[in-house]
Amino acid sequence: MTTVLVADDNPAIRDWVRFILETEGYLVLEAQNGNEVLHLLNTISYPLLVLLDFQMPQHGGAWVLGAVAANQTLATRNRFILMNARTLSLPRFFTTLLLRLHVPVLRKPFDVALLVALVANVAHTLPAQ
Repeated sequence: MTTVLVADDNPAIRDWVRFILETEGYLVLEAQNGNEVLHLLNTISYPLLVLLDFQMPQHGGAWVLGAVAANQTLATRNRFILMNARTLSLPRFFTTLLLRLHVPVLRKPFDVALLVALVANVAHTLPAQ
């Protein structure tokens, strides 16, 4: 069973995404900031699929992905989907990082069917537990 870590500072979004993904058969964990995400990535030894909000207090998605890119174990064990509500384009250095880590971007607000399909596609790329 795939474990999805939903990282968003908005509890309503976390609850909504949890409900959708649990209905689809995923085990769901939650984090409300980048510090919690990095702590979980460093303490859980099995692969996680992380739905990662770009903008969160106490370090957002860019900071988390920068830390992941610097740690080969975290980068190869886990997969990420970046959730972003910004209408402006992302900085060039960050889009390069997204490409390097193979991180798709899911624009907020997002469609349920698109969320489920993207999670399923990325889940298939997780290493075996």
